[in-house]
Amino acid sequence: MLKKIKESANSFLSEIEKLLEVHSIDVSNYYLDHMCYRVDTKSRYSELLSIISNEGELLSESIVGGRPITTFKINCFASYLGQEISVVEIPSPKDSNLYVEGFEHVEFVIDCSLASFIKKYSEVNFDVKNIDKIINPEVRLRNSENSISIKFHTESLENIIAQEKKK
Repeated sequence: MLKKIKESANSFLSEIEKLLEVHSIDVSNYYLDHMCYRVDTKSRYSELLSIISNEGELLSESIVGGRPITTFKINCFASYLGQEISVVEIPSPKDSNLYVEGFEHVEFVIDCSLASFIKKYSEVNFDVKNIDKIINPEVRLRNSENSISIKFHTESLENIIAQEKKK
């Protein structure tokens, strides 16, 4: 089962690459922090966590936005532009939203402020509703055609989890 998910990561990352190319965003110097894999039911969420827990290291299980989100580190999960991607986030579905199972977004760690990043790509219509979040603010680029997105942060999810564990 995990093998099938890993294989689907490649076609998802191809879609991400197309979205970046359309908007002329160069991510070659940015770290692809993690990928988010959505499931359609809470029972599927539990099933997937059980499968992945045998393959990867549990980094975090926390309540975010009123529902559990679990993050795993899995060696050799996927690669993009020569980078190994090992962190996968799996949110439980919200009762109010219907999700199709599959990858939804990736998150890059950028090497400048979000304001500078937005200015650099001023022609891009970023979603900035989470730019003022207290923990790991972000801007997002959405593809309305297939509901995938790319988030840009200044801190990696793994670092945020480590900081939260220290509190």
